[in-house]
Amino acid sequence: GPATATALKMASKAFGLLRSYISRGPSEAQLAARESLPRLQTIPYSHYCELARWALERAGVGHHESTHLPALGFRVADLRGNAHLSETGSFPGDATHTGKDAIRRRRTAVPCLVFPDGRVLRDSRDILDAALPGRLEPALWASLDTELAPAARLVAYHHLLREYGSFSGLVERCGHPVERLVYWALGERLIVPRMRATMGIDEERCEAATRVVRAAFSAYSERLESRPPGSVAA
Repeated sequence: GPATATALKMASKAFGLLRSYISRGPSEAQLAARESLPRLQTIPYSHYCELARWALERAGVGHHESTHLPALGFRVADLRGNAHLSETGSFPGDATHTGKDAIRRRRTAVPCLVFPDGRVLRDSRDILDAALPGRLEPALWASLDTELAPAARLVAYHHLLREYGSFSGLVERCGHPVERLVYWALGERLIVPRMRATMGIDEERCEAATRVVRAAFSAYSERLESRPPGSVAA
């Protein structure tokens, strides 16, 4: 009805103002050029972002980490545009979101690394390959990216989002101050339910994902025991 249409219009306007405020000032690419230092876009507790962070630290690549909160990575989206989307990496909800919705979600996906010269590495695989070439074989990466990592993400979020206090404690120091304010105001009532819906989180899926994680750990343990010297995994 008219009331619903008016509410949606107001929400859209508020969302646009929020995005404009968070994105104002120099872009991530401009900051990298100004500081002569790569800028790594992350959700700090993400295991995909930890892989990128570890690879850069292992290779001795200095960088600045720019943190964001889930669903509010507007500066990442501005950096990526349509030219720097990750075409193969998984993202929350990738099993159910396709077409334009998938493109929108890939715009805010992290990690993403921008260099002072404007080059952009689109995902954790690109960053790992650039920092430590040849350290992870393609077949193993495919298994990690499509099986273990998504399952681990679902299990972690399932338990984190059960009690908002646990999740709010995790994110209270992440992201732009306005992002944190939005989570404080709307996190429990709006953002968390939307995250659960986007990722398809429920008890049954968590149990299935837990089985995937346990099976993967068993298989990877065997691979690690026989890995050659100097490799991440055999």
